Amino acid sequence: MRTDLRTDIDSIERIIQGHGWLKEMFDELPEQVQNCWEVRRFHPGETVCDQASDMVYVYILISGELAVERKLSDGKMFRLAMLLPGDVIGDIEISLDMPFINQVETTRESTLLALDKQRFKKWVINSPAFLRRLNDQLANKLFQQGRKTLENSFYSMEHKLLAYFYEALGHADFQKKPVYELIATREEMARQLGVAVRSVNRIMKMLKEEKLFVVKKGRLLFTQQSKRSIEQKLNCSNRAMF
Repeated sequence: MRTDLRTDIDSIERIIQGHGWLKEMFDELPEQVQNCWEVRRFHPGETVCDQASDMVYVYILISGELAVERKLSDGKMFRLAMLLPGDVIGDIEISLDMPFINQVETTRESTLLALDKQRFKKWVINSPAFLRRLNDQLANKLFQQGRKTLENSFYSMEHKLLAYFYEALGHADFQKKPVYELIATREEMARQLGVAVRSVNRIMKMLKEEKLFVVKKGRLLFTQQSKRSIEQKLNCSNRAMF
């Protein structure tokens, strides 16, 4: 459920002016179309769109973070991607004229712009500047999906979990803070990797015994040495694979 809905023209104008990439996207849109966008705010854990639900709006993420997930036939949720500011939700669906393919959920406080699909089809999709950004995003989605398919097909569960940790540690600044705390449940990791929780638990136990991290009150603690060790294991795994 959305927590706030505003159609305040001044608010929309401030958002556009405050983001250079958004101003570029909207540069060729008629002013009356710019003012038709709605500002929507969500708390963490709220659903922006449900899988297989009718598409009514196209969204642009302005701030925050979204998780794109797909519910499999066995009921398990598989996390496909994370969306960041500038990403569009509904670009594929509006091109194929179909319901939402996946579920999109907020992982932190998020602000989005929403426009009904009829106005989007009539005005926005014919804007060269907007289309350029959409094409770039679609190409990136295809690349990321292809990479994920390759990883799921050829890499071991241990490699995928190590890669997950290594990507998370890319945000760590060990000069300022010698210990990086990763806040993620086993369920979240399993959803991200598309595996069972028991598989995550088994590999986590093994990696913990190798002292790649410390568990404290359910949180994982990593040091710079942790990152080096994970990088070494990933390199060895890649050499063995190829």
